[in-house]
Amino acid sequence: MVELGVYESKVIAGRSFRTVIPKPVAKALKLEKGSKLSWELRVEDREVFVIVRKAVTTESLALQGGEEVRSLGKIDDEPAQGH
Repeated sequence: MVELGVYESKVIAGRSFRTVIPKPVAKALKLEKGSKLSWELRVEDREVFVIVRKAVTTESLALQGGEEVRSLGKIDDEPAQGH
């Protein structure tokens, strides 16, 4: 594993907790307006870790050539209606 940096951001309270994603993190994840994130929580030696990934969406699969991802079972193998 390669560490690319450690970043901090402040949590803001509203109807839910919100924070700002530091630009180097957004750039590394190739985030754009409307991007979705996937959050994974892990506990190791009584310490909680959060893993944040850019979520895999149907739209992002189309941009990546969804055939490879479909074969891994990430989305339904059934073709869309009308095709």
